[in-house]
Amino acid sequence: MAVQQALDRVRRVVYHSPIHTLLEVSGLREPVSNLYWRLQFALSDDTITRTVGPSTAQFHILTRYEFSRFNDPTLHGEVEVLTEILESLEADDVFYDVGANVGLHACFAGKIVTSGEVVSIEPHPKSVERLRENLE
Repeated sequence: MAVQQALDRVRRVVYHSPIHTLLEVSGLREPVSNLYWRLQFALSDDTITRTVGPSTAQFHILTRYEFSRFNDPTLHGEVEVLTEILESLEADDVFYDVGANVGLHACFAGKIVTSGEVVSIEPHPKSVERLRENLE
């Protein structure tokens, strides 16, 4: 955990200093950013717990993309919409997650819809496997 805290500190310093401009101008921003996120991913746990509104869900992380998506405070722009959805759900509702991918919406909805049903629809086999893991 100390290494991750050090990496977080480095990121904050770089993004709020002339170093960021230097990396951008030199064309090194993307390679350095990729290296940073690879290190973060390699040092991370294989699960991330996130809370949106009244719902907390845990997600299994297998790829760098999943790591960056679930570590993003906005969940790649999904938090606002997801918050509205969750606030509208009742325990006995039926919730359909069409194009469920790895289950972002379904996992959060499942914490609220306890006597109703959550139906997840995902055609991609690898995503279905990840969806099942996250729903468990």
